Amino acid sequence: MDESFETLDLEKFPMTAEEAASVEVPKRFIRQMKTPLFKPAYEERVKAILHHHNCYLEVRDEYCIITFPPGTTTEQLWGNATCDRNKIVLPDGYDLLEMAIPNSDLSNPGFPPEDFADIHA
Repeated sequence: MDESFETLDLEKFPMTAEEAASVEVPKRFIRQMKTPLFKPAYEERVKAILHHHNCYLEVRDEYCIITFPPGTTTEQLWGNATCDRNKIVLPDGYDLLEMAIPNSDLSNPGFPPEDFADIHA
């Protein structure tokens, strides 16, 4: 291993929160996300939210497929060995989170809380 990485003194290379926030994270396009099945109380709401933003929810026997419109992007917010979190931005500006399920090809979508405020009340 290169010693310069082992002996890097972070105090010599400080980064402010403002500088860290300005670091560009590569975005990539996304067309589909495979999710676990939704609870019946949420499935119709998820379909309605997605439809409103030109997305489609296909419910299969053991999982769902969300299809996003062309131009939808994703960027990694946080990743480690246990779970990746990505921000998905639709062409109309709506955004949601993707939380990858470890050791699986499934991801949990994270919708803004206000989209479910009346259900959680």
